[in-house]
Amino acid sequence: MALVDLCRLDEKINLKPASSIASLENDVIGYSQNFINSAQLASPPFANPIETLAQFNSKDETGKDIKIQFDHGTTTLGFRYKGGVLLAVDSRATGGQFIGSQTMKKIVEINDYLLGCTTILFYAFGVLDSGYNWDLTDEEAQELGRRAIYHATHRDAYSGGIIRVYHISDKGWVNISNEDCSELHYKYQEQKGLKDE
Repeated sequence: MALVDLCRLDEKINLKPASSIASLENDVIGYSQNFINSAQLASPPFANPIETLAQFNSKDETGKDIKIQFDHGTTTLGFRYKGGVLLAVDSRATGGQFIGSQTMKKIVEINDYLLGCTTILFYAFGVLDSGYNWDLTDEEAQELGRRAIYHATHRDAYSGGIIRVYHISDKGWVNISNEDCSELHYKYQEQKGLKDE
């Protein structure tokens, strides 16, 4: 008996094999249209993601509810100022308590004018609140975003890695910097006149 049958996954997920190479190619094209035409976003592999994922919120063999709890912990910050929009993110990807990657790209470069990103973590707001004003220069906005993400990585064990900063204007987006948060730690400590021993 196959593991799929034993776990009854065929009832939860469409596991039908591709009947031909043409069918597989059609699926690839259908789910990756944004690679061909960057103005068109690819659709999810099922019609209703909420309904499909809700199938996993079922009952175990004793009748108790089983719910998948999705862990959160990404640090993403975006704000508008007179020079455009600034996005700053960390790069740590976690699975529960384990770090899966320190170099995850959490900002997806969709086309020259469109970026996709993940959720915002509140730990970055304190630094943002203390330094934000509409009239920031581009350099001030970039440093504010970088510092906000850096400080958030020290308050959230699920965040860290590389801090990526993007600037978006009417000309499109520009990747400003990709800096390791541990190197930023020493840079900021030195600016304050402190040294780690």
